[in-house]
Amino acid sequence: MATRPLDGLRRSATWRTILALLVVVIIVNAGIFPVVAQRMAEYAGGSVRPMDLRLSYSAEQAYTILLSLGDSGRRLYAIVEATVDVIYPVVYTLFLFLLIERLLTDAPRPRWLELATLVPFVAMVFDWLENAAILAMIGRFPRPPGSIATIASAFTTIKWLAGLLTLALLLYAAIRRLFRGRATAATSP
Repeated sequence: MATRPLDGLRRSATWRTILALLVVVIIVNAGIFPVVAQRMAEYAGGSVRPMDLRLSYSAEQAYTILLSLGDSGRRLYAIVEATVDVIYPVVYTLFLFLLIERLLTDAPRPRWLELATLVPFVAMVFDWLENAAILAMIGRFPRPPGSIATIASAFTTIKWLAGLLTLALLLYAAIRRLFRGRATAATSP
């Protein structure tokens, strides 16, 4: 039985599990999202960058995006936000968390590092909050999004900042693993 909530999940940090999650991440990023982007561009009559892919946006920008998509594009955006973009954050969070955990195995870690491994979950939660806010804006359209857009943009920014912190942590874990491996090899007979 796990002594801490994530101990069971940490034990599943095998290369096989990480590779399987990586395959799903690649399929979504190389297969599903490009098709959705193409369809949204068709509905918008040209290229459109969804709110999810921006660092931030104003209420006016959010309204312009939703207006440009038309009814069919907004419907597609809502379907993606309520399905794929609910499941995908779980996949990328598990992939990044387990990869970081795997890289940090075989070495004691300070408390700050133990807590830092939870940052991918912060990104996931704010991704979900962002999705809910975008769905709220779509649901109230054609009324201007007002403060919902401000809140959604804040969620988006926090999501991206947590993602950036996650990548920094991943880099730290990889470098730590590399140097720990060299130190172990240097002290072996």
